[in-house]
Amino acid sequence: NESTGFNEFTGNAVVKQGSLVLSAEVIQVQTNDDGVVSMIAKGTAENPAKYSQIQSNRARAIEASAILITYDVKKGMIYLVGDAYLMQGFDSFSGETLDYDIDNDNLGAGEASNFCLGEQPDGWVLNNDDIDDNCYSNYLDCAVICNGFAQINTYYLDADEDGLGDGIEE
Repeated sequence: NESTGFNEFTGNAVVKQGSLVLSAEVIQVQTNDDGVVSMIAKGTAENPAKYSQIQSNRARAIEASAILITYDVKKGMIYLVGDAYLMQGFDSFSGETLDYDIDNDNLGAGEASNFCLGEQPDGWVLNNDDIDDNCYSNYLDCAVICNGFAQINTYYLDADEDGLGDGIEE
């Protein structure tokens, strides 16, 4: 629905965005003027929702399944709920819930998960400081450009147009 930005696909639905693939019995996609905001894939215990993505810095695709998979585009996070399973490379993880930072920028977001020291999987970090997963450096300038150079300057009103400010900030 273009007016609300909400779309729902049912019956063995598959949604692809780049190398990311979601498949489930029901997939809901929320968009706005900037593009996709979130995707929610709903499965069942017998037929879980599935996620896969090829990442340029990984030799093998990331694969996951759960009863509910939520992809938050802005945060770059995949949330797996209900019989969650994630395979990354040759490592696999399972639990009732798993949260995965898909851009692997060492800046986490969302809920925490507990791991024994030294046994956390790639992509899991000790913070949730990631303000924008679409910006690798996590530096946004004042114009909200990733790694941009825009800066805030103070300007003064020059009412008499002599090129010298009058001391009144604008």
